[in-house]
Amino acid sequence: MTESELYSKYIIPYYGDLMRMNFIRRTNSQITELFNSLIALGNELSDEILIELLNDSWRPSKVSAWMIGLSKRYVLTSEIEKYLNKPGTRHGEHTLINLLLFKKRQSI
Repeated sequence: MTESELYSKYIIPYYGDLMRMNFIRRTNSQITELFNSLIALGNELSDEILIELLNDSWRPSKVSAWMIGLSKRYVLTSEIEKYLNKPGTRHGEHTLINLLLFKKRQSI
């Protein structure tokens, strides 16, 4: 899969709704549909690709963090933590939220 195909399928359709959590303006059923799509797509991608996307520019990073969190990729928790601690990370709400999802799920 080319980078263009990857972005067309996995990033472009989703980053707008995830930016600043714009999805909260949607109906519950639309949010459920969005999250289910992200889970399914996240399950299609390898850990390595998700890590690459997480450490890419903000659009792929945002989508990747949500895919990791929603698809319960606990093995990638440390990658999210590394991203948050990277020098220059200023917009990390997507990683913080999904790290919190991991912590909550692990405590349950």
